[in-house]
Amino acid sequence: ASVALHRQAIRTPIPVDFASKVAGRTVENVRRRAKYLLIDLDSGQSILAHLGMSGSFTVVKSVEFVLRKHDHVVFSLEGGLLMVFNDPRRFGVIDLLDRTEAAGHPLLKNLGIEPLSEDFTAGYLKEQLLRRSGPIKPVIMDQKLVVGVGNIYASESLYLCGVNPFLAADKAAKKAPELVAAIQATLEAAIRS
Repeated sequence: ASVALHRQAIRTPIPVDFASKVAGRTVENVRRRAKYLLIDLDSGQSILAHLGMSGSFTVVKSVEFVLRKHDHVVFSLEGGLLMVFNDPRRFGVIDLLDRTEAAGHPLLKNLGIEPLSEDFTAGYLKEQLLRRSGPIKPVIMDQKLVVGVGNIYASESLYLCGVNPFLAADKAAKKAPELVAAIQATLEAAIRS
């Protein structure tokens, strides 16, 4: 129904016309690309959000809401609810983009494939690993190669399939099938928990 901006910039500036373009719109879908949330609106635009290290979205009844220090964006929803973006460390992002141009957005355009997608195959990973001679752990954490594999997930995945994190990536290429399976199992277990 409406949007209140209590800070004009978080990690990056929020578009000046953000509130006017979002107010009165209907949410059609909520999806994810890497660690970015995409809230698709009926206008053909999407709210791009990243929680940073400390951000959160909460939905509360408007009658119970008390504005807190780090509540940067408050979305008033129909039915007496508010969706509040809170980010104490201000590493998060709120932006607005046209869905047709999302793939070219500066924050999205260099992202690798999704690890739980059909595109993340042993053949793909082996081909990528054969091109690199550095240690395997930072290679599988490279968000341009595959998204969402951070430090802990990389360590757990490598341990699960018995690959030394210091082994050269090109030498680990022969373990690509096991690595793909371990990365996917680790992420699926994290989602379940």
